[in-house]
Amino acid sequence: MQLAQHGNAEAQSQLGKIYFNGEGVPRDRQKAVEWWMKAEQQDDGAAQVYLSMCYKEGIVVQRDLDKAATLLRKAAENDVLEAQNELGMCYASGTGVEQDYAQAIEWWTRAADFGFEPAQFNLGVCYEQGYGVQQDLERAADWFRMAAEQGHAPAQYRLGNYYEYGYGVERDLQQAFAWYKQAATHGYSEAQITLGTCFALGKGVEQDISQAFVWWEFAARQGHPKAHHNLGVCYERGEGVQQDFEMAVQYYNRAVELGYLKSLCNLGNLYYNGQGVEKNLDKARELWQRAVDNGIKEAQMNLDLLNKNNDEQRKYNHIINAYLKAVNDGVDMSPYTYKMKIIPNDDSKKDD
Repeated sequence: MQLAQHGNAEAQSQLGKIYFNGEGVPRDRQKAVEWWMKAEQQDDGAAQVYLSMCYKEGIVVQRDLDKAATLLRKAAENDVLEAQNELGMCYASGTGVEQDYAQAIEWWTRAADFGFEPAQFNLGVCYEQGYGVQQDLERAADWFRMAAEQGHAPAQYRLGNYYEYGYGVERDLQQAFAWYKQAATHGYSEAQITLGTCFALGKGVEQDISQAFVWWEFAARQGHPKAHHNLGVCYERGEGVQQDFEMAVQYYNRAVELGYLKSLCNLGNLYYNGQGVEKNLDKARELWQRAVDNGIKEAQMNLDLLNKNNDEQRKYNHIINAYLKAVNDGVDMSPYTYKMKIIPNDDSKKDD
């Protein structure tokens, strides 16, 4: 506090961070911005980054994307790696500046050359997609590897993809599994899903559905929609866990709530069969129709089958009603009884 009050820019910037996060003091974003403004007047790079965030999000100050980009440029020119990476993002998206991938790549390269892994990852994406450079999957793999070796989870996951499918590297399922596992261990939910699938299918590792369940459960705790669906399948089939249709219904419902609409098909099946829920053909039809309306073609076959069965049932009911009416009218229907698979009620043949 004393250093900040005596004009030390680094201390002022740090004090602003303390007030912003409420670290040992009551949270006060107004004071945070005031201290950052004092530090920024002395060209402090960290304060420039913090203030840029405030102008970008409209925190305490009025939202001003141009001002945010200007502050980032100041910090970037002061060799603040985070600022160089964020300024690259501004140029890539056209936020506060005119969109310019060449400028984005220039700033990302400056940060990446100093080992800043988010910038290395961004360069990997550029070479993968051909943004501002000629597409080159080998160079993309190199940049992803640099970031991955520093523990950058998205880069580890992307490198796993490259090894799984042979993009820019020789295909190697064991290497893919190893990189997926590193990313999953760092809590990256997409990697947790994929790692579970590797265990489920035996890709790059010995098949183990119990381990698949464990990793899908990790991803589900982070709210990953597909993870909830996969766990629903496990409970429905009794794979990796004891079979429990009610739990399957819960997970499928949660997956749908989170936007994974393929679960509508599975939910419809459970309502059709009365598993985990009371049998309800109308509900099954509703769920399958929702799935079809959302472009999930698998549900159409179920709908067609249900409608066909209903048509056949209506025809059968019509025949039965006609048969019973004829009997009531005194018509001898005995020649047709066998074909109808109906045994008439003949009281004369009761046991003595």
